Amino acid sequence: ASAARMEVAHSEEELLEVVFTGVRSVEVVCSAASEVLHCALENDELVIRAAASAISAGTELLLYRGEMPADVPLDAVFERAKSQSAQSYPTRYGYALVGRVIRAGPDLDPHDWVGSRVFAFHPHASLAKARAREVIRVPHGISDLDACFLPTIETALSLVMDAHPHVGADLAVFGQGVVGLLTSAALKRCMPMNRVI
Repeated sequence: ASAARMEVAHSEEELLEVVFTGVRSVEVVCSAASEVLHCALENDELVIRAAASAISAGTELLLYRGEMPADVPLDAVFERAKSQSAQSYPTRYGYALVGRVIRAGPDLDPHDWVGSRVFAFHPHASLAKARAREVIRVPHGISDLDACFLPTIETALSLVMDAHPHVGADLAVFGQGVVGLLTSAALKRCMPMNRVI
């Protein structure tokens, strides 16, 4: 995954979304944001103005090339995508969006939510709707770009825990993409007496 700021010139009244329109075809689609900005929200819904979104180079490249296995759901994390095949287009993808809450549903305290920085498992877009229980507040001191790496560092830490490394053992991490680099960093931090190769 690599994080990128959404710095496409657009009005705040426009909704920008990255859409995989077919094999080897991706577009930034612009539409009116009024449906998201002014619609009635469900009781626990939030509207988030995106600041950054991480690109999963491996997964999104497979989707771009049309190489995702047809029998695999697009992503089990997203309710809306559980029944959608990874081979169906057009599709929206992405799962690491960070931004500020600009609206909160009627059951949520706007003083508690509006203005908060949050992480959401949501496709690349300038605006997003998500349920409050599905977002993670970004702690002070963590940048928007760093917060985009939450799912990637979670994967790296899971790999470290699943490996059950022993104190003093030499450890090798094969692959130095983003997940491999974060796994190496986690091992060095969690197991400083071990040699990480």
